Amino acid sequence: MAPLSNTEHTACYYDDEDDLCVGLSSPSSSSSLQRKSSLSSSKRIDDSTVSVSFAPEVAVYAVLHINDYSLTERRDTWYGAEEMRQVRQEWKEIVQMMEDCNMSELDNDSDDENEDYLCVRGLEGKTSAGKRRRRQARSISMEVVLDEQVYQEIDDDSGLPDPIMIAMAYHECTFPLQVDAFRQAQKDARAVGQATVEEVKPNKFDFRAVRSKYLSESEMCRRVSSDDATVATTLMADNLDVHTSSNVLFHLPSTNHAIRKRFSSCFIMPLTPKRYARRRPRSSTMSYQADV
Repeated sequence: MAPLSNTEHTACYYDDEDDLCVGLSSPSSSSSLQRKSSLSSSKRIDDSTVSVSFAPEVAVYAVLHINDYSLTERRDTWYGAEEMRQVRQEWKEIVQMMEDCNMSELDNDSDDENEDYLCVRGLEGKTSAGKRRRRQARSISMEVVLDEQVYQEIDDDSGLPDPIMIAMAYHECTFPLQVDAFRQAQKDARAVGQATVEEVKPNKFDFRAVRSKYLSESEMCRRVSSDDATVATTLMADNLDVHTSSNVLFHLPSTNHAIRKRFSSCFIMPLTPKRYARRRPRSSTMSYQADV
């Protein structure tokens, strides 16, 4: 019986000096290599503007492997188990003092003066209030995303998910935490002496201009007043001027994805759709006040 194919396997290797593929092949495979080489040469001509350069001098630093470290060097480089237990115990003692006494008595201000008090920066999330606030924000964020997915399956006949609306619902819950983290980062920068910190302020968004520009009269955003179905956010932070009304929500038409896509790329604070505000359960309501 005749063989099914006469194609021979090509033994090919690359030469490091000129990056050429050298090997033995059959006439059919050699012709294919010639076609590939012609295509690559034409592509090389098209990409003649692309170039790669290397530094004339290369600095090499010798680093010891972890197996070459002595016991003393390992103890000086990494925290040991006993040291980690000691650090956790100190955290617990400081957090207990934070729970028992007034926070104003501790060295938690933004100045560069180090008073004879304990610094509690970084332990705010270890307190009972901090843990409760974090669990609440996490559970609400998960709930709004899952609810929005369910509402899309009920309302949308196409069955296709709408990631823009899901992102809007999620970001509405996480935006206050982002602003609070930005404010705290500015305080940390001032505390370490970085006087020239770039202050990034969120731009104020003009909803009327965007609405009149991208939406027609029949697709105007509607005003919704639903206090029990709104994530009320009033943010006051250093160098930040952000205020979001708790009763002004906008409904973006679920049928016009192009308008919604253009609209969603223009604002900083995503808004809750009307159907989501109407159906959100009361347990999902969160009122967040950033610490000043």
